[in-house]
Amino acid sequence: WYQRRVAITAGGYMSKKRRIIDDVYRFLVPTRTVRVIIGKGGETIKSIKSIVPESKISIYAQGTNNSEIPHNASDRVMSVQCPLESLAKILNELVPKMQLFEGGKLDIRLLVPQHSCSAVIGQKGATIKQIKEETNSSFIGVHNDPLPNSEEHVVKVINTDLQGCVEAVVRVCASITETKGKQHVTFYDPQVWQKGSYGDTGSWLETANDYGGGRGRGRGGRGGRGGFYNNRGGGGGGYGSGDGGNSGYYNQQNSGGYDNQQAENQSYNYDPNTETAADNNKTEGQGQENYVSYPSY
Repeated sequence: WYQRRVAITAGGYMSKKRRIIDDVYRFLVPTRTVRVIIGKGGETIKSIKSIVPESKISIYAQGTNNSEIPHNASDRVMSVQCPLESLAKILNELVPKMQLFEGGKLDIRLLVPQHSCSAVIGQKGATIKQIKEETNSSFIGVHNDPLPNSEEHVVKVINTDLQGCVEAVVRVCASITETKGKQHVTFYDPQVWQKGSYGDTGSWLETANDYGGGRGRGRGGRGGRGGFYNNRGGGGGGYGSGDGGNSGYYNQQNSGGYDNQQAENQSYNYDPNTETAADNNKTEGQGQENYVSYPSY
């Protein structure tokens, strides 16, 4: 029993397997979008609470059993707790704010227990095919390899249309309703690892490492952000006299100023001390003890 219910993670600590309760949906979000998702003063969360009062949104600042998350981890785990019929309303607000890159296709990554992946795919791919056909040709990909030291797989949903993307995500969540809570699983804790060493997991580390910043926008515009972390520099300079981005994302100066103004430091310093502690309990559905949400209302 002990071996079945306990796993050792990369940090060497013991991680209990947990059951995901029915109305909790877990997502993998890029670290750099966390503040955008929360909104200034928690305005996004407050707005969602006004739309779906029974909802709860948490982005975890700590791993399982209070373990520390590396400051340069490229992703965070976000959970949304709400009735399935209300999930679309919440995602309509969140999906645009969860994007690593502005413009183009919308990219959402769900965390699905290993034992539920077959339910997403369906017999001979029937479920995925049906969802794709009924949601404006959404791309849905179930990654074969679990995230490091976990039993959770990324299911990627991509679409250029917000309504189609949200509907596809909700349909994927609905497809695993009957199976996801049947087994306890080891939840994923954000980590840093060498790209490719765990296969193709669909993590944001495998996406973000490939990109530096983009060009500046408009005449004299600010240059693009630098690479996500420990990565190549930012892209070309802004038009006119604006300076281009030229450094990595973490703890570095990475964007040019406007029209020769002093460059702005947009590094993202992850400081758990500035966050609001949520319920310090052992709810298996939330999956992590002593977790921190942004913020808890």
